[in-house]
Amino acid sequence: MEAIMILYFFLIGLALGSFTNVLIFRLPASISIVFPPSACPKCSARIKWYDNIPLLSWIILRGRCRSCSTAISPEYPIVEAISGVIAVLLYLKYGIKGETFIHLLLLPVFLSIVLIDFKTMFIHDSELIASAAIAIVYFILVWIRGNAIPLKNIYSALILLGIFFLIYFLGKIIYKKEAFGSGDVLLAPVIGIFLPMEHLFTYMIVATVSAAIYGVTVRILHKKESVPFGPFMIGAFYLVIFMGTELAKMFISLDKY
Repeated sequence: MEAIMILYFFLIGLALGSFTNVLIFRLPASISIVFPPSACPKCSARIKWYDNIPLLSWIILRGRCRSCSTAISPEYPIVEAISGVIAVLLYLKYGIKGETFIHLLLLPVFLSIVLIDFKTMFIHDSELIASAAIAIVYFILVWIRGNAIPLKNIYSALILLGIFFLIYFLGKIIYKKEAFGSGDVLLAPVIGIFLPMEHLFTYMIVATVSAAIYGVTVRILHKKESVPFGPFMIGAFYLVIFMGTELAKMFISLDKY
């Protein structure tokens, strides 16, 4: 039974990953995510349903368009596979609960932010609004379940908002430029709603250190001055969701040295 549930959530994750690819391609181009139907960006041939099966179709077509044989980026199946794995991890962590399905709603939004921000250094308002709406639903769920206002969730959101806004403000005052984009500031309280207060310190370490390592690397290799921070905010979010306690213990043990 457990194996069947894992497969079920993996398939759900694949479907959400396919939708994520739609967001990644269409939002930066200001194209409706509903119409027109999916088509090859090279020859404009409409993609048939049997060529649009997540992960499987890319493998069967060997990564090429059926009509014009143009190569299809491996980014598509990679995003779908990552989405499938995260969906399974959510099920293993929460089981069949409201949290699981709320996180599944959040998954395509957060994954699209990661890829779009990497490509364009921009987080779209629609993504922020959607993630905020899902965060509100999660907040209401926690409220109803606990029969009291979940103040800790509010505190987590306000703490992250305060930290990011302070860094953003000081960056503009001291260095005359943004330390990161305003979209990152607005994303911070959304993430804070989902994170326990005791994991905020761990979250900030993971997000900032990973972003710093990436930033130094691309600066050396590609001479890039600016790097997106949103992907590392979201990457740290999922690491803390799944491994927050273990990471906190690891940081505490390092402190002994």
